[in-house]
Amino acid sequence: MLRSRSEGEFREFGGRLQESRRPHPCRRVFRWSKNNRKAVLYAAGVTAVLVGLYFVPSGYLAVYPGPVKPMQEMVSVEGHPASSGRLYMVLVMVKETNLYEALYAAISPRAALWRKEAILGGLSLEEYSEKARQEMEESQRLAVELALEMSGYPVTPGEESPLKVTLDTGDIGGPSAGLMFFLEISSRLKPDELKPTGKVAGTGILRPDGSVAAVGGIEQKTMAARAAGIQYFIVPWQNELSARKYAGTMKILPVRDCSEALQALREVSGE
Repeated sequence: MLRSRSEGEFREFGGRLQESRRPHPCRRVFRWSKNNRKAVLYAAGVTAVLVGLYFVPSGYLAVYPGPVKPMQEMVSVEGHPASSGRLYMVLVMVKETNLYEALYAAISPRAALWRKEAILGGLSLEEYSEKARQEMEESQRLAVELALEMSGYPVTPGEESPLKVTLDTGDIGGPSAGLMFFLEISSRLKPDELKPTGKVAGTGILRPDGSVAAVGGIEQKTMAARAAGIQYFIVPWQNELSARKYAGTMKILPVRDCSEALQALREVSGE
């Protein structure tokens, strides 16, 4: 016998009425299948790898375009105020990376990867920072001596400067700003001759004989200069080709020594 009622169905079995049970229409039964377990284990493995990338040092330093700073804020020459305010220093930002950051830098068009060991040369970060500070001091000393000497002031290495020049770069380190210190001081001493009509940035390591040596991170420095609206970028001749790849409409001015750097500044002062 089959009888129905609104609350459910009743069937007669052995003289007894039993209510049949149906799953609730909103209820779903989850079965922990073999495929489910594989998917969860795979997701957990991927998550573990991604998390691990943040904590494992890569052994590389990532180099990015840095700030562009006006030279007039860092240089003071007794009796010679800033003449143009159009000379700039270009910096890069260097960061230790974990594996995740190194992978990101490897595919970023704005970044470069340097092997930490090749840059530090076995030094600790503290020791390398001290080395960079000393290199900055030496670049400043050379810049002052060369600028004064080439402007007609009597200079004797190791003796007191005939003109008080103060350079303040804060915590910036390294030797690559030497060329721009030289040009900023020279522009103070010869304001009528060295007064650029556009924004001029530059980079280069000074040598005691007045030559200009190549710098690292030229690609990132060129990007930074271009983004800052620099019109002329003075670079060591060895870095010219790399700089031109990222210059866009910015004019690259390669130089071999301080004399060529002064001539390049004169040319953009007359435009």
